[in-house]
Amino acid sequence: MMNNTKKMQEHVKRRYNQSLLVKYFELGKFISFWKQDEKARRYGAKSLNLKQEDYVLNLACGPGFDFDYIIPLIGTKGKILALDYSKAMLKLAKKRAESCGWKNIEFIHNDAAKIFYKNKFDAAMITLGLTVIPNWKKSLKKMVNSVKPNGRVVIIDGKLLNGPLKIFNFWVKFISCLAAAQSERDIITESKKYLKNVEIKEFLFGGLFVLSGTK
Repeated sequence: MMNNTKKMQEHVKRRYNQSLLVKYFELGKFISFWKQDEKARRYGAKSLNLKQEDYVLNLACGPGFDFDYIIPLIGTKGKILALDYSKAMLKLAKKRAESCGWKNIEFIHNDAAKIFYKNKFDAAMITLGLTVIPNWKKSLKKMVNSVKPNGRVVIIDGKLLNGPLKIFNFWVKFISCLAAAQSERDIITESKKYLKNVEIKEFLFGGLFVLSGTK
């Protein structure tokens, strides 16, 4: 099991350090699923119920697209801890923060399954990460543990389509494969083990969801 997890980690690491994938993120959100991902991020950040000066964990931060929606809600006195396993993605996130003049973001290179924060953050948000992270169940649990009691958690990710649209799941799986993601993971069911008052809003015909809940 450990060997399989290690192999998956190396696969994800290689994929997200690839020049082509990095170049895609450097170009920004020019392909944004008809702006649905932007709408999902905005809705997700709002669902965190943030206040000025809050401390937010942005797990698997990638190139930092979530910052756009979190920073206005926490202000200059608030803070983000942005963590990612890919050094290339962190480099893009740092570049984004510098270009926007955001000085209240701390960047950490680490495996999400190995964080050891306890009741530290006011809220946590992860976007398109749990379908990629090899040890995703452990990472989810650790993310929730890192939030203070009654703190808010938001998970934005992809999933397979239901109903008549499931005939397009072959395309969903193809796109997921390009990003080393596994869209068949049941993130929603697993999240309900640790969160209360869970609410789910779907975007992109149900292929993208925002799950929000309270620790």
